[in-house]
Amino acid sequence: MHVALATTLMLAGDYPRGFAEYEWRWQLKHIQGPGLTQPDWQGESLEGKTILLYTEQGFGDTINFIRYAPLVRALFAKVKVIVMCKPAVYRLLQTVDGIDKVVIKGEELPSFDVKAALLSLPRILGTTWETIPTTVPYVKAVPSAGARLLPRTEALADTAGAALPRSELLQTGQLKVGIVWAGNPSHKHDRRRSTSLSYFRQLLEIPGIAFYSLQKGSRTADITPDISNLVHLEDPLLKDFADTAAIVQQLDLVITVDTSVAHLAGALGKPVWVLLCYCPDWRWRLEREDSPWYPTMRLFRQQQPGDWSELFARVKSALLSWSGEWSVMIRK
Repeated sequence: MHVALATTLMLAGDYPRGFAEYEWRWQLKHIQGPGLTQPDWQGESLEGKTILLYTEQGFGDTINFIRYAPLVRALFAKVKVIVMCKPAVYRLLQTVDGIDKVVIKGEELPSFDVKAALLSLPRILGTTWETIPTTVPYVKAVPSAGARLLPRTEALADTAGAALPRSELLQTGQLKVGIVWAGNPSHKHDRRRSTSLSYFRQLLEIPGIAFYSLQKGSRTADITPDISNLVHLEDPLLKDFADTAAIVQQLDLVITVDTSVAHLAGALGKPVWVLLCYCPDWRWRLEREDSPWYPTMRLFRQQQPGDWSELFARVKSALLSWSGEWSVMIRK
């Protein structure tokens, strides 16, 4: 009940009360602490000390709240910041300013004095709706082996050196759009937040746009041979979030459901359109088309529960307009 109250308060924009109530999440069976004995940081001085920041939930949450690591570092003249994370975000988090060391969960930890969960930092630092840290980008895209959008005359090669059939990539002068239609199927609200690739087909028909699938996992099976104008960029190009960031950096726009790629594109400062179910995650509030969490983000919301058709009609209209403006800008 406390966690439900927390998410309701945060959905309404009452962050001080909402984040305080959200500390009750540690009583939920599916949310596990790090099992470390060092005390939890509550905002006291860290001068001359070392703090361990750790991830606890999904990759989207990690990318969303890693923005607080530089803020912790900036509070004190002499403080060391260590971050413990899952392997998939290890290389990405190494690009964040203010972090002294990134450690993969399960590896030996260096010595530290206090610890804090990333999702507890907004409460500790007193974040309100008006004071959300909005500076982007706060993660960087670094060159990754193979993570380059190639012209159609070139071919991608897999780890064995064989040419990949999905090497029909970029045409000069085309708008480049990445898409994601499904999140982690183990997420408790995935049935509501994920959609079908079939809805994207009407977007793929728009001329002058090259579409790239950033989808990972089992839902890549939705890409059937009859779907044209969609380049599949999963393995071996997208091994981790650093690889995905290297691809997203080369795109003009990302259109995605509410999943980790939305946070990644927003954290990179890339234009990103997020397609939301009728009752969205708390951080997207209600009715708004923008989000201070990510200044380059635009939100498209279902007007009725489960109605993706009307939402995609608006997305198609917006994309037609956006691509037209982009073409005019390019010609200039």
